[in-house]
Amino acid sequence: MKSISVVINARLGSSRVPNKLVRPFAGSKLIEIALEKMNQMDFFEHRYLAVAEEELIAIGKKYDKVEILER
Repeated sequence: MKSISVVINARLGSSRVPNKLVRPFAGSKLIEIALEKMNQMDFFEHRYLAVAEEELIAIGKKYDKVEILER
């Protein structure tokens, strides 16, 4: 059986919408919505969040099934 992994590459340095991943959106943050959905999916063997910013690392650590890849 093949193993399936998923990686979310996230950064805060957007040129058009700075900090868009951590801005309030529908009572949450975009990065939290993505991580929550990824955390709920049972068919991934590994779930990674690739980030450089401390703020995103702290958010990613809230999700027990997500491994942080610091860039």
